[in-house]
Order: sequence, then structure tokens, then C-alpha cells
Amino acid sequence: DTGRLTTWVITPCGPGCADVAVTPVTDPRVNPHGGQARLVDGRWVLIVPSAQAVRCKPPNDGVTVPGTVTFSLDAGSMSGTAVHVQSVAGCGDPAGATSRGGFTLTKVG
Repeated sequence: DTGRLTTWVITPCGPGCADVAVTPVTDPRVNPHGGQARLVDGRWVLIVPSAQAVRCKPPNDGVTVPGTVTFSLDAGSMSGTAVHVQSVAGCGDPAGATSRGGFTLTKVG
């Protein structure tokens, strides 16, 4: 939803399994990340614990907060959601606060 672009390199790791590497990341506050995605009821689900799970909004937009990001992607449309849950208080929100954004993957190779 932000207009930022990243590259996801996806490699099969068995039936209903895909290794995902997200790099380079275009947001300088966020490190490259990834993990194993699993196919669940027609959706690919990737859960990533991250020190930069939540990115604060201005005026604190240089700050990140640890937590998890759960990516859920429809296997047919390649559109999905990313749910960010912070594990500690930060950005003016309590621990456990969530935010949601949308994304779409486009095959390039």
C-alpha cells in the first residue's frame, strides 16, 4: 500500500512449502528478512519475527519497534495482507498493537 518495492526470491522447499528471501529492502529502517511460507487453505502464510516489525509514523518515522509480521497471500490472485504486531510499547502504541497493509506480488522471472 505504500508504493515501496521489494524483491521476493521464492524457492520451493516441498509440497506446500516455499523459502522466501526479501532483499533488497527499499525502506532503510528495515533489514532484509524472510522465512518459510506454508500453503494453508489456498493462502501462503509467512510469519517473520523482526526487530523492525513496526515502522513509526511521522514525526517518529525513523523509529522501528520489534514484533512479528504475518504475510498472507492469496495463491491465485497474488494479493495479500501484512499484519504487523508490536511486541513492546512504541510509536505511541502499547505492546500488542497491530497495523495492516496490503501488497501484491508480480512475477518477474
